[in-house]
Amino acid sequence: GGGGGMSFSPSRWFQDQIEEWKQSLPLLPLQRLRRLVDELGVPAHLAKTLLKHNGGMEFFEDALAATRRSGSMSAHKLSNWVCNELFGRLIAFNLTLEKCPIAAPDLGILALSVATDKVRKGTHTFCMLILPLFHVYSLDSSCF
Repeated sequence: GGGGGMSFSPSRWFQDQIEEWKQSLPLLPLQRLRRLVDELGVPAHLAKTLLKHNGGMEFFEDALAATRRSGSMSAHKLSNWVCNELFGRLIAFNLTLEKCPIAAPDLGILALSVATDKVRKGTHTFCMLILPLFHVYSLDSSCF
């Protein structure tokens, strides 16, 4: 006969466990690239640059999230500034993102302020605003 208790399905438990494990796994490089390009609209060459830098994707996503909380900025424009202006300064000063003198959310808000003209573009460009932050690491600004 049939017992009146709850039935336990090992296969259902196993499927649930697999799904939980899948959610906890980090994205593979191709998945990370697709997320940046397909979901966020970052050009492929900039997405590859973000992924080349250790923590680059996470830094970019944190900066982008800050812009979304305070307004709106295209992921394309922000990725361009992060890859070209910020990463360029980090390389020039031989720094990693871990030693970056500006936190990702602060960089996002600063970029949004420039992009939305809260900081006059004619007077201050994005790179002019982040440049002083790097002078704490070097007295020689000849690389700029």
